[in-house]
Amino acid sequence: MTKVPESEDNEIINSFIVESSEILDSTEASFQEILKYLDTGKIAEINNEVFHQLFRVFHTIKGVSSFLNFNVILKVAHKAEYLLDIYRNNPRIFNKKTFHLLGKTVDS
Repeated sequence: MTKVPESEDNEIINSFIVESSEILDSTEASFQEILKYLDTGKIAEINNEVFHQLFRVFHTIKGVSSFLNFNVILKVAHKAEYLLDIYRNNPRIFNKKTFHLLGKTVDS
């Protein structure tokens, strides 16, 4: 197996950090949309595309972190993805506790 030069490793890691930060920042609108429905007690009426968008964010981070052997990030992203898969198929069971848990995941 050919070893990647350290400068290329650093470039790949820096790209991962920048791109992950950007896509996590893009989740703000989805979280605001979910919060709006939670606050009005109408979470069952939300378009599940909001959960699907968040799912895709964590799916992307999971895939790249797996490639880079960032196992802690991989595990966290996988758990978030798992939860979002449940909620995108059944949004009415989503609650504020889960909302705050996912928010902490993004902030991490």
